[in-house]
Amino acid sequence: MFKVLKKLDIKFLAALSLAILGPFIYSWVRIFWIADQGGDTLAMASFQTYIQMAFEIIGAFILVPIFTYKNSEYKNNSLSVFMSVNIALSIMLLITMGLIPIIFNSMKSLNPGIKDKDLLLYLIFQTLTSTLISYEQYLTSEIIITKRVNKAIVFAGVSIFFKVIVDILFLSNISPFEFNLSLISISSFISTLLVVIVFIFFYFLTRKKEKNNDKISKKRMLDYYKKGMVPALELLIRNLFYTLVTLKIVEMLGEKDWNTWNMGGFIYWMILFRITSVFDYSLLSESLNNDNELDTNDLMMFYLFIEFILFVFIGSILTYTYLPNVIGKEDYLHSSINLSMMFMPFMIIIGLQNQIKTKILSENKYWYLLVATIIENSLVYLPLFFVINFTNVKFSLIDNYIIFGVGVVLACSINLLQYLYLINKIKFNKKYYKERGCNV
Repeated sequence: MFKVLKKLDIKFLAALSLAILGPFIYSWVRIFWIADQGGDTLAMASFQTYIQMAFEIIGAFILVPIFTYKNSEYKNNSLSVFMSVNIALSIMLLITMGLIPIIFNSMKSLNPGIKDKDLLLYLIFQTLTSTLISYEQYLTSEIIITKRVNKAIVFAGVSIFFKVIVDILFLSNISPFEFNLSLISISSFISTLLVVIVFIFFYFLTRKKEKNNDKISKKRMLDYYKKGMVPALELLIRNLFYTLVTLKIVEMLGEKDWNTWNMGGFIYWMILFRITSVFDYSLLSESLNNDNELDTNDLMMFYLFIEFILFVFIGSILTYTYLPNVIGKEDYLHSSINLSMMFMPFMIIIGLQNQIKTKILSENKYWYLLVATIIENSLVYLPLFFVINFTNVKFSLIDNYIIFGVGVVLACSINLLQYLYLINKIKFNKKYYKERGCNV
């Protein structure tokens, strides 16, 4: 452990944590801020999840390929990647804008008290904001690849500064505007737009200082898109079957079990995995830019130990303290707490899987992840899809928990086998070349 700490770039890890967790922490402050306006407003604001889900696929398409580049390789492709991201997000924006009428009708039927104008403005600006957030994530990814400490600090500070200032102007008591639903998305859009403009400025400023001779190349753009097809397809398959099987079952069980399932995983998906994403990105950056001879396998084990502590101790504390405050006196409180604790071992396994995926990704073997997802869903979720839709078999919440757990263990086992095969192959190749006097 001390060996890892000695070689680990602590300054970069701290800057990376600030860049990733700073905006995340503020987003939670903002939720409670919005909640002060009334419960209905908070419930409506949560509808942005449906829009963000549409951007998860495009997020995998544009972000995952970026992390397959080494530092020096990325510098020769960054301008082509920049143009490719612009085109991809423009197309995605047009598609999601076309989906607004469908989402509008669904939201209107569930919230008849909201004015049509406010609802429409909310959807339009939330869609624009989701596009800009994807853009912000892309520009932030350069921090990980190029490992720039100062850039990480500046990005985090700029992001939080604009979001706080704009929210004060639009959502606080001193705002000149009368609060309504549309202001939530308009405020997010303006602040994120300002952040993206600053990020783009730094992007080109950095390129100018480095005297980068990189040019836009259609071939490089096409190669980048080809890299993105596999991660996007992998996430599409995973999300599709999770929706058609896991969420389908809890939806059929009724409102209480639906809320129990969602809140049972709340601590992990909405808090702990956001924190551990810092470790995933740090491991990825060290793997891509290993200039301090740090053994990234040792680093992975170190991070896994920290994550285990986080899930067991912090997860337990948050389950019994934070969940009751979020849920209140609802009848699904105790079942959510119990399910949260039951989820813990599987969430630890997912944390392990995320680290393994990061190592596989750093070796440019992202298609391994697609193979693992296809195997998992073919063996677990595809048969269940037919059982749910073409038989009268009934499932309980415990059944769904077991299904989820089996899927998690199977997927992680496949990724682990892939990882062991990959590192053994790498070691064998290094030994082969060294025996022949070649530098590796």
